[in-house]
Amino acid sequence: MKNNRDLRKKKKPATKIDENLPHDLYTQASVALMNALALGQFEELESMLHEDVRTVCCESRTINGKTETLEYWKEWRRQYVETSNTADFEVMWSNYYSHACLRMSHSIIMFLIDGNSISTIVLTEVKSHRWADEDNKLNFPLDYERIKPYLKKMIKSADMANRMPCLQCGMESDRLDWYKSLLPYFYWHRDWVAGQVSVCPECARVVEYKYEGDIDKPRPSSRYNRCAGLRYPDDGNEFSEMADKIYPKTIIEGLSSKTQANFGTYLQSQLTDLELEQDSYLTLNLPEEKGIGDNSQIIVANRSGEERLDVVKHLRVKQTPMAAWQLYLLSRIETVLPYFWHGGYERRVFVFKASDIDDIAQLKYYDLSKLLHQNVLVPSVEIQEKKANGCKFVVRCCYWNDWEGLVRETVGITVEGDRVKDIRVLSQKVEFKYDCGILF
Repeated sequence: MKNNRDLRKKKKPATKIDENLPHDLYTQASVALMNALALGQFEELESMLHEDVRTVCCESRTINGKTETLEYWKEWRRQYVETSNTADFEVMWSNYYSHACLRMSHSIIMFLIDGNSISTIVLTEVKSHRWADEDNKLNFPLDYERIKPYLKKMIKSADMANRMPCLQCGMESDRLDWYKSLLPYFYWHRDWVAGQVSVCPECARVVEYKYEGDIDKPRPSSRYNRCAGLRYPDDGNEFSEMADKIYPKTIIEGLSSKTQANFGTYLQSQLTDLELEQDSYLTLNLPEEKGIGDNSQIIVANRSGEERLDVVKHLRVKQTPMAAWQLYLLSRIETVLPYFWHGGYERRVFVFKASDIDDIAQLKYYDLSKLLHQNVLVPSVEIQEKKANGCKFVVRCCYWNDWEGLVRETVGITVEGDRVKDIRVLSQKVEFKYDCGILF
């Protein structure tokens, strides 16, 4: 009689490769290791390994040499795939080090490529916490320049070996600079967060952050409000400048029942490429403080006293990128206007220029320079298609929401003649995942 384990049908490993990954050696290495572990196809992985390759199993041990590394991963497959049901493998993007990586359940595998060969493989656990993915190697690393005031040098110990090496220059973990960190106001509902930080002295970049717990401590106001020396520039573009006019912070923050009548007039005056139908005008309804929540509303009214919620239907539109941008801003304006109670779930903080990141407390200490260099942080509008009677535009813009994180929204807008035919969300890519901890 066969053992019950032999009779049990094994689950076939599931493999997935995310879309839009770069066609480079890091993606190739991730796919090669996934095929080796999930399917037992080790040939491509073997051909990519450097003779002196090392596999760092974080907080455990380091395996050196090509033969030893291959044997380690073959044994890993025998233990966790052939005799168990490790079934989920995904090649995905890691913001932590700006390359593709391989994810398996609660583990991440990353690589360092030297020339055309894999010189280092790092196996590390993803440690997510209730509030956010603080130690998640898929998010962004901390910004060394910004957290310097909150670091205290540690004496090196044996515990610093077999940890994350620098995946930019390859420096081993026990050669890195190690610090105790105590960061203020890391997330809105906590005071101070304790942890350990390793920094590469060659690259001047944070290599690893390890969360250790929360500490109640008075906040020094000078550090709490603003770090000295902003990293992100104020440079924007023509769309950034227009956004500041349509979403004027000082006016919006001062809105009340006494000032709401003037806001519609002000807003209408800023819409240079949009025009309301004759005898129509914009007006603002502030939220009612009743029930479980309410939002402000921009509506169209006419001289007869009729009010309509669908503002877009009553607009005449130029076929210009600026008109598409103004349509986008007008369609999202309720997310920045006053709200009552649960109406705040839709609340957004838009990133119209890179320095707007400094207004988002949850991102203040992260290194988002990769997004800046990729022109992801600033808004853009492109003409996707132009016909005799119309245009299709694609608008891209980043915003922060406490229940989503940092999101890059892509919206398609179709204009025919001088009317809007269609506005629809094409994608909402989460660049930085965040969970504020409130479920409802």
